[in-house]
Amino acid sequence: MKDRPHSGTAFADASTIARPSDDDRFMRDAFQEGRLAAEHGDVQLGAASVRDGAVVARAGNRREVDADPTAHAEILAIREAARALGRWRLSDCALYVTVEPCAMCAGAANTEQVNYLQHLMQIADRCRTTPGCKLLFLGD
Repeated sequence: MKDRPHSGTAFADASTIARPSDDDRFMRDAFQEGRLAAEHGDVQLGAASVRDGAVVARAGNRREVDADPTAHAEILAIREAARALGRWRLSDCALYVTVEPCAMCAGAANTEQVNYLQHLMQIADRCRTTPGCKLLFLGD
């Protein structure tokens, strides 16, 4: 952990940031949040913020239920991760989302300095070129 001059959780070592080998595990969490969003009539989108190999925040879209046009899954997961860690910089976090983020969500991830952003199409493209790769989380 690195010392820093502001409050909140200390930054994790760069070696602990999520990598492609973690994608299946954390995308499952994002998919589960998307399913929950669909249950309350929202678009089936989900996101999971990950730090040190653990999910620190998860969210599904809540635009309909909250009557909030900015209540996208990614924004909610980023906000909750920042709250949980006690800081706005998320440079030691990864963000998993079920679809490619819109401009607002991509901008928020960039502003929050999210280190690793992964969405389903990136994983699917990589899987297509990797022999024996299966997208296990899609069947659940």
